[in-house]
Amino acid sequence: TTYLVFWAFPYQEASVKFTPAFVQYLIEGKKGKSLRDLKLYIDLRSKKWNWKFFVEAVSSQKIWELTAPWIKGFGVKVEIRVMMTDEEFLETAKKLELDKE
Repeated sequence: TTYLVFWAFPYQEASVKFTPAFVQYLIEGKKGKSLRDLKLYIDLRSKKWNWKFFVEAVSSQKIWELTAPWIKGFGVKVEIRVMMTDEEFLETAKKLELDKE
């Protein structure tokens, strides 16, 4: 499943201060188990203190596991939206007969 994750530090200075820690977290997570089931796509057009990610994960639980330390430790605000691939959308549209007039 694909998710859109909005990630916002409480203020810009926090983002600048903690971005290196987040980068290190991603590096270490790729080596270990914490990010094994996730594939992240980071929107580089995001503002420095408000980031946007597309994440492929087996469940939203994996995303909460990724974000929980940052919510608890740094006050990051997170919003998660479930997305559909075009194949998933077309499959659903066909089941709901949305392709018929």
